[in-house]
Amino acid sequence: MTQYTVSGKTVFSGKQIKEIVDAKSEKDALRIVNDMHGKLQKGCEIYKESLWEPGLEYPVGSLETKIPEILTDDEVMRIAELIQDGDASSDDYKLFSSYFRPMVSAAIRDFWNNISDDPSSDKQNELFAKIATEFIPRYDPNRGSLRPFIKQNVANFLRKGWSRKTYVNGDKTRPREEMRREFIRSTHTYIESRSRDEKKEFVISTGLRIITEGISLDRKAKKEFYGLIVELGLHNAFLTKEKQIDAIEACYGLEAKNEWEVAKDRGVTQQTIHINKRRGEDNILKYIHKNFSGSEKTSVF
Repeated sequence: MTQYTVSGKTVFSGKQIKEIVDAKSEKDALRIVNDMHGKLQKGCEIYKESLWEPGLEYPVGSLETKIPEILTDDEVMRIAELIQDGDASSDDYKLFSSYFRPMVSAAIRDFWNNISDDPSSDKQNELFAKIATEFIPRYDPNRGSLRPFIKQNVANFLRKGWSRKTYVNGDKTRPREEMRREFIRSTHTYIESRSRDEKKEFVISTGLRIITEGISLDRKAKKEFYGLIVELGLHNAFLTKEKQIDAIEACYGLEAKNEWEVAKDRGVTQQTIHINKRRGEDNILKYIHKNFSGSEKTSVF
């Protein structure tokens, strides 16, 4: 094992981190740090640590990693409300993610194992968003304190997600990963020369399969699916929120950019774009399921 120093900023909060870890390679060191703090932005620095030579003085400096601040339930709920409204500052995100990171990291270690297409660093960022936009709005102060409520919801979310990704409809004889690969193979080869109507039908049928069979798309398949929706302009018909339409178009359109680049262009935080994009993805699938799963289908064409 070799000691590596990894430094950079996290994607979710923009927090500057610096960690020294024992790892087999630079890639392994980055994976360890991503698990500890969440995914790092592109351009992070990774280099080997060398032993101090005798006689050298140790540098003087302040600690990079601080103990997370203890927030009251009211303070946590105030920040969550800002995140829900898209008004949270970078400092708000840093404080929120720092406060919940130990809880989330421990839950991921316990409940999120061997999921290759959805690594723990991505799941950590997803959970921060879930806590702010879904779990906290359901919290009732009359039924107890906030942290145990969030901890239970995080554990339940991970357990259910792991089961859905591992097995098909709870059937332990049907591994979901095998079905997911078959689905991607069958849908990856759609012909570019198909007519516009055929592509629309493809979007509807694929969306219904994703929902009814609980299929999780990898990043490449997700880009193709939502990219086709943007190409056809269906996101404008499927969504009603302008922020979600903008996020889907910016991240999956012809000149698609990553969340951090889109956030920089629009003068907002990366997590604001992430939340709007995820809500847009979810609402597109909900619209398809609501309007095209029954015998009577609503035409948006």
